[in-house]
Amino acid sequence: MLTRTACQPRRSTLCATFLVALGQVACGGGGGGGDDGGDTNQAPTAAFDYTVSAGGPPTAVQFTAERSSDSDGTVVGYSWDFGNGATASGPVGITEYDSSGSYSATLEVTDDSGGSSTTTETIRIGLDPSYEVSGTVTVPTGTAADSDTADPAAPTADNDSASTAQAVSAPVTIGGYASRNSDRFDSFEVTLSSGDNVTLSIADYSASSPGTTDLDIYLYEVGNPGGSPVASSTSSSSAVESFSVPNDGDYFVVVDAYAGDSNYVLGVANGGLSVSGTLDVTDEFVPGEVLVRFRDGARSLAAAGTASAMASQMGLQHKAGDLGRPMLLSMGDHLQTQLAFDALGIDQQPGATARGFGTSAKARHKLATLQLVKKLSARDDVAAVSPNYIYQPQLVPNDEYYQYQWHYPQISLPQAWEETQGSGVVVAVVDTGIFDHPDLSGQLTGNGYDFISDTSRSLDGDGIDADPTDPGDQALPDGSSSFHGTHVAGTVAAASNNGTGVAGVAWNAGLMPIRVLGQGGGTTYDILQGLRYAAGMANDAGIILPVADRAQVINMSLGGPCGSTDFGSEFEAVRNGPDGTPDTADDVLLIAAAGNAGDDTPNCPASYDAVVSVSATDQNNELAPYSSYGDSVQIAAPGGDLSANVDGDPYLDGILSTAVNDSTGSPVTGYNFENGTSMASPHVAGVAALMKSVNNALTPGMFEAALAQGSLTTDLGLTGNPPDGPTERNDEYGYGLINAAKAVDWAADGQLSPLVEVSPTRLDFGNSTTSLSFTVGNATGDDGLLDNVNVTTSGESWLTVSATSTEANGTGEYNASVNREPPGDGRYTATITVTSDNGGETQVPVEMRVGSVADVADAGHQYIIIVDTVTGFTAGQVDADVNNGTYDFSITGVPAGSYLVLSGTDMDNDRLICDAGEACGAYPSVSELTAINVNDDTGDRTGLQFSTQFRLNLSSTAQNDAYSRDPSGDAHVTPAPRSARLGEQSE
Repeated sequence: MLTRTACQPRRSTLCATFLVALGQVACGGGGGGGDDGGDTNQAPTAAFDYTVSAGGPPTAVQFTAERSSDSDGTVVGYSWDFGNGATASGPVGITEYDSSGSYSATLEVTDDSGGSSTTTETIRIGLDPSYEVSGTVTVPTGTAADSDTADPAAPTADNDSASTAQAVSAPVTIGGYASRNSDRFDSFEVTLSSGDNVTLSIADYSASSPGTTDLDIYLYEVGNPGGSPVASSTSSSSAVESFSVPNDGDYFVVVDAYAGDSNYVLGVANGGLSVSGTLDVTDEFVPGEVLVRFRDGARSLAAAGTASAMASQMGLQHKAGDLGRPMLLSMGDHLQTQLAFDALGIDQQPGATARGFGTSAKARHKLATLQLVKKLSARDDVAAVSPNYIYQPQLVPNDEYYQYQWHYPQISLPQAWEETQGSGVVVAVVDTGIFDHPDLSGQLTGNGYDFISDTSRSLDGDGIDADPTDPGDQALPDGSSSFHGTHVAGTVAAASNNGTGVAGVAWNAGLMPIRVLGQGGGTTYDILQGLRYAAGMANDAGIILPVADRAQVINMSLGGPCGSTDFGSEFEAVRNGPDGTPDTADDVLLIAAAGNAGDDTPNCPASYDAVVSVSATDQNNELAPYSSYGDSVQIAAPGGDLSANVDGDPYLDGILSTAVNDSTGSPVTGYNFENGTSMASPHVAGVAALMKSVNNALTPGMFEAALAQGSLTTDLGLTGNPPDGPTERNDEYGYGLINAAKAVDWAADGQLSPLVEVSPTRLDFGNSTTSLSFTVGNATGDDGLLDNVNVTTSGESWLTVSATSTEANGTGEYNASVNREPPGDGRYTATITVTSDNGGETQVPVEMRVGSVADVADAGHQYIIIVDTVTGFTAGQVDADVNNGTYDFSITGVPAGSYLVLSGTDMDNDRLICDAGEACGAYPSVSELTAINVNDDTGDRTGLQFSTQFRLNLSSTAQNDAYSRDPSGDAHVTPAPRSARLGEQSE
């Protein structure tokens, strides 16, 4: 026997809302009313329950209307239509359904004043119940979609030329598709500022065949589209192209499909460094000249015999060098260049020189040089090729993706790096082990160890051994692995200032990988063995490390329940080192993540007294929404927030570090954004290594004493409150946000040089805000130590700055306000400069957008799907276009089950969503993809909300999960080779 309610409780609530708010409107419809002495009759509410008998069909069903009501009278009439041709009257109705199917049963009730209302319910006979999955997909502001992709279902508008360029406003992240054969150019018109970055991520780039798919980007002035590009990036050896905007102005950004076809993500961000390693026509190099080093033993060299003959085979002139070492080759004059291009099979049209865009003679010569470099780089016999650059001294860090590591300037790391980079210190990363990542391989100490004793957990076929390599933990929903330890290790000490990848906090420190986490996590015992080994204490490996090889700092981005038995004494023993005495030279500083429960539940080992517990902050220096808090938290550090994009760059505000992806089978290295207290803890561990580097006598006791004195942090008050004082601990941030500059200064000599700082570091007024506040203070301690603080603007008439609550020396709170009336529509930028006689200078970029450049939130034509977690099949799909920044969806007829809910674009029309370069979203988030249950207990799953967005891949090997958007339930998809498939889906 199955009893159901025709008006579910959520519908009853809705009905009540309508009755109160609208007076005459009733659930399911409404009727009129008689004259009641001037008072308007309130229509009755129709509601019924029904009971389905077991067995059948034929199946008897009894309906009862006892929940129907009338707020200002009495229900006197009941009229039933059971949807099977039968009708009845009265508060109870019974009918029999002779065959399986869905039937619409309707009840109409009438009150004593003649008012009426109806309600209808679908009755399913002989069928499994089905449900609705519905909700809203949101889009981050500053998101746009290419208006002419390959998806035939998406709205289309030509943007191939200067005259049809698609207007966007910066900062913006654009998802698109370009094809050499069918849609070579995409052009976007945008107002940019000097220093803005334009970054192109090529989704289908292949490192093994770099010339197959190759997209380039060019920058033209709107007033001179037929002139030379003022910036470009035309590399063929990277999945990422980038350049920096030279001057303020209105520009065309042109994407050129030089070879093949691909999805792409185009990011136009604010300020920062441009990505290194790309080819730009505005770079300083000798037009027409290239440096080439051929591979040793290449057959082409043997056949040529001499350097001159080798050059001639390619239509080039030999200028210098010889076989076996780099050679300088030249394209010669215009005729010679044509011969070289013919000999090498190079396209005679260099870059975006069609559809209204052009180049000067010099720029064409330089573009031709870059095309030659691209072509030669794809040859098997070429080991290296480059334009003949004119080099200048480089005075800034040059890691390729450092500009996206917002979390380092936030804790004043650049100032700390002026003093030390962590030499002579060993940091043990007790985690999932480490993978052979190019940004980590040179950082390892060589004495790491694997302490996972359970072979079913280790996934490497054996117990403890001297190989800490992470084989994967299969921890993600699709069976792929987290490679958590690799990400954490990169934050601690990734190779830095080497022109590639990311930077680490203490990049000259040694990394000791200790593997204790495998499939399903790791045990307390194994973790303790790893800690003891790293500290030079007796352990199950039977190895006592020499003093010089031991770790001085240990990071534990892990945690779990504390249990009823306190193992804190074991951690205290590790902290005190082999001699068992606190505050001696062999002590070890233990750092651990506070946990990601978002509450004050104790998380161990972070809650133990011997361990420094680290909570996580976001880019606004506020407690991250997931971060645990409580009385054990001692310090905070950036952990990121993948649900936000505060700075308007092309990425959500996660922590960028080294990463590995094994979802297609073979692990591939790259870089990825993550969030969590696991990401916060290694920031503190890295800073501790910097401190230890300048003061080898530093002990954990000294660290904690300095922390309590406010010498290592920037003070943060509880959420919604002002700072509570550098020596006051609170449950959210402990003693505040780690400040690397203060910490290193204190460790070096106990003296902290004044350093002016402004918080926040950037003011964005968007499209409506007129007033923002900022605070000026001393980054290294007492604000009173700063002398003569002066705050000025860059002179724009629309920007005004005034002091609101300041001290005599100029520190304190200021207000910045903008006047939106005089300027016309557009994007406006300015700078606030803060100086101090003894604290240096800092600048705060300011931005305002007026009128037609309103923030856009459009992630293109979305396909919302549900994926059965048991079969892996796509079980339902609807598609939608954006409406005021959101996509509403409803998938009906969903059988009971467990489902993943995802949304994404299919710009390349390969029938897959969420593959590389596509917008992708998932419930509740991509990083925490969680199945929903749909059954008789849950009923319809309505009101789901999650976000979709375009994500830039920061490596040529980056992969994305891909899901078929075609429901069928009986076949698995086999995507085209260029599509990333990370799981089984149906087609």
